[in-house]
Amino acid sequence: MHREPDTASPQWVPLDEAAERLSRYRGDFTRFVLNDVLARGRVPVHAMRRDVVAMLPDRVEGLLAQASEINVIPDNNAILAHYRFASEQDAHQVLGRRSHFTWGDPVSGGLIVNLDFDQVRLCWKTLLDELRRVDWGPTHEAALRKLELSPDCWEPVEAPQEAEPPSDTLKAAPDPEIHKAITAAYDTAEAKSEKPPNLREIIKPVQVILCGQDYTASGRQIQKLAETSQYQSRRRKPGRTVASEMRRKPK
Repeated sequence: MHREPDTASPQWVPLDEAAERLSRYRGDFTRFVLNDVLARGRVPVHAMRRDVVAMLPDRVEGLLAQASEINVIPDNNAILAHYRFASEQDAHQVLGRRSHFTWGDPVSGGLIVNLDFDQVRLCWKTLLDELRRVDWGPTHEAALRKLELSPDCWEPVEAPQEAEPPSDTLKAAPDPEIHKAITAAYDTAEAKSEKPPNLREIIKPVQVILCGQDYTASGRQIQKLAETSQYQSRRRKPGRTVASEMRRKPK
């Protein structure tokens, strides 16, 4: 007999609680980090799907992994997912038989679908494991031990002063570490088949990567290193956009 997973147990936490907890370490980068990690599809996610008639909690991490872009909205416990499909048949294969999404007029390059996921809950332990796997989790062991407790055991987490510097005194990143972070940012975009970041867009993902390693760097410093010749082949040529290339493709 089929049984729905118990999403009320301590291992499952609402998105807003998870984001609030992580914001103590990632600050303004929390949403960026959650977008990236949840888009990988490795963290179990329960949510209500707006595109089905009988809205029941669904496991949606697989759907999130197939989106071209996701955007977490912690204040509303929601995730917005953006999809682009070549045809309605491709869309049905991804969204499944239960989806009753109403198709609009096709646009150049295929169908665009935006789905809302409400009442989002995350598997907290797996989220922490994934954050550590990609080197974006808290670095000091005292914080990790407390973060791994169930939500009803949460207390303010403070790093021992003698063991860890405060978050506002991150070390200035040396150039080799910035170069590694720039390369990692381009590798991530390429692996997800996303548009490679330009010199303005490269700042934020690089700062997130550096922050996970207790480093910091100014936007000007990142841009100065990112505009060197070794990264020119990883960016789009000036004047060319994704939209313009889609229009040039034969229909």
